[in-house]
Amino acid sequence: MEYVMLIVCGRFFVNAGLASELFLKSIQMREHGGTNFSSGHDLSDLYKDISQSAKDEIERSYNSMYEVELHKVELDSFLSNYSNPFIDFRYTFESGATAEGNSRALLYFAKSLKLYIDANIENGG
Repeated sequence: MEYVMLIVCGRFFVNAGLASELFLKSIQMREHGGTNFSSGHDLSDLYKDISQSAKDEIERSYNSMYEVELHKVELDSFLSNYSNPFIDFRYTFESGATAEGNSRALLYFAKSLKLYIDANIENGG
């Protein structure tokens, strides 16, 4: 049972990490025009390459999701400590390696990025 739970958790981190990466690259493409976006999987690096106004809106959304939580993870802390979920969790089931992450912070970050895209990019916003 424990092995199955690790695989399920690992899949969440891989998929949510990849989704966050693609959301950030979509924002970069919109801001920089055309197909210009940063390479790599590091969420912290990708986040640094978007405009301050986008960061402000994303952080407001992220923080609002934590309003009722007892243990808030600051966005900067999340990005500095868990910036590579896609890479860190992708092959742990094969290699036996361990990985560490914060599922709630990653979920809230991904949701914040999605909300930003819905409001600012989707349908030419």
